[in-house]
Amino acid sequence: FQQSDSISWLEDVKVLDEKHGVAVGSNGTILRTEDGGEQWKRVDRNLKDWLYALAFADTQRGYAVGAGGVILRTDDGGATWKNVLFVDDKTGASELSMDMTNTRILYAAMWEHGRLPWKVISGGLGSGRPGGGDSRPPSPAIRRTR
Repeated sequence: FQQSDSISWLEDVKVLDEKHGVAVGSNGTILRTEDGGEQWKRVDRNLKDWLYALAFADTQRGYAVGAGGVILRTDDGGATWKNVLFVDDKTGASELSMDMTNTRILYAAMWEHGRLPWKVISGGLGSGRPGGGDSRPPSPAIRRTR
């Protein structure tokens, strides 16, 4: 048990090897361990969006997806992350899967959603599956990227 001065819900944890692991969750939380889980350190990404899922190709290269249409990539085992895909402010990524025969291909479930006092928005132009990995072009619904 490790005490913390903040509360975060964790959504996904990946164990990379016997010493290294990464966890993601609410309020943009990214945690990483380098000592087999004895201590977890917060990785500062200055994110507020909920992160839902992780996928790693190896101990160094991995991806995280979350609300706000964010897909992040790390090339150093989770020490640093960069945003590699943004759909729009109404679309989030809820799940991520990696093609293990070609780890440069990713499949992300994107869902445009919102709740207004008079209606619920479920689906839209931002929903669907973007192009995968580093080189495949995104689908027409995903052309509005930053």
